[in-house]
Amino acid sequence: MERSAETVGSANTLTFRGSEVRADNTDLTAVRRRLDELRATDAWGGERLGVVGTGGAARSAVAAGRDLGARVAVWGRHTEAVERIVREFGVERWTRGSGAACPLVVHATPVGRGIPGDGLPIREMLASSGHLIDFVYAASDRTLQYAAVARHATYESGLRLLLYQAAASYEIWWGSPPRPRAHRVDLPGGGTVRGIGRARGAMTFLNALFTGVGAAAALPIGVEVRAGLRVDEAPRPDLGPLVARAVETAVGEWGPPGRGSIQIEVRSDIPPGQGLKSSSAVASATLAAVADLLGVEPTPFEIARLSARVGREEGVSATGALDDALAGLVDGVVVTDNRDDRWIGTHPVPDGWGAVMFTPGRPHPPSPTLRDRFARYRSMAEPIEAWVRKGDLLAALTANGELVEAAMGYDYAALRNALRDS
Repeated sequence: MERSAETVGSANTLTFRGSEVRADNTDLTAVRRRLDELRATDAWGGERLGVVGTGGAARSAVAAGRDLGARVAVWGRHTEAVERIVREFGVERWTRGSGAACPLVVHATPVGRGIPGDGLPIREMLASSGHLIDFVYAASDRTLQYAAVARHATYESGLRLLLYQAAASYEIWWGSPPRPRAHRVDLPGGGTVRGIGRARGAMTFLNALFTGVGAAAALPIGVEVRAGLRVDEAPRPDLGPLVARAVETAVGEWGPPGRGSIQIEVRSDIPPGQGLKSSSAVASATLAAVADLLGVEPTPFEIARLSARVGREEGVSATGALDDALAGLVDGVVVTDNRDDRWIGTHPVPDGWGAVMFTPGRPHPPSPTLRDRFARYRSMAEPIEAWVRKGDLLAALTANGELVEAAMGYDYAALRNALRDS
């Protein structure tokens, strides 16, 4: 029995060589690799880990977290099984009502494979804006994804862990790690395989350039992006820097296709450069389309955070515009802190509200050039931030418009009069 199997107390990979049998646990290798990645990218601080389950996969997650120095807490339906893990690994038992929330939670039960998730404490255990890893890689229901969305957290299916397990098994059997693409899932078919992503434009309730906190809601205009796989390696047309960056980001996050090159087609009815969040919508829809093409299912919040990163890296947004990106993917008025890409909350759009879109006919300056202008109005914007946080939407919308008008030197008197008289 190899060290990985001894550490976990179970094996999931057997290698037969003559009369000898080698027992390994590739779950441990896969989870440890993923935790290392999350810690290296600051997606997880490494301080606390929650584990749901008491079987072999759960024991692997507990062992991986403990070996990395995390404070591990485990929850399970069966008290005796939980207590056994607590004794063997020297970790904590997580208890409803008193257990601390964890920034990273690993789900390792059969829930999602045709078994309902009622009773799992995911929402209580997972910290707001945290990260949930689900060992299930093809869940038949989305109970855990909904729980992650409710906590404004990132949901990650078990597909990545499955690939890492396969890579570990390959190395055990063949004596060397696979080539970078050898463990990727190849897409079926000999022609173009399509993925589709959609995102909407948005309107602003609080411009994040003032305080770092932004609020926005979707408009009934949008972008549709179609992603295809050309297996004949035909030259890829120029996508433009924003779309190219979004494709590069998606591939870096979820892995390249097994073969061929990704082709992108963008269809948009959002007027560009008019402050209707066309850049955020294009980036989000592109990320969603490539995810669909690659067979992964990121949450809207995960797509929005990547979209914000794309916006910052391409210089089309000073703050990343997480509020704009998220508003284009979910319903309601979203409130975000764009300084640390955190989802603060969502308010329903009041019944009977509509939107009248006025486009001035000249391009809106990119936000990175406006940072200093808006910074001068920070103290005046702080009450607006308080209003959007508590849901006083009409007051926030009105005051934000007036403050943007002052910061930009616009004169919307005629427009306000027309709205008042309508």
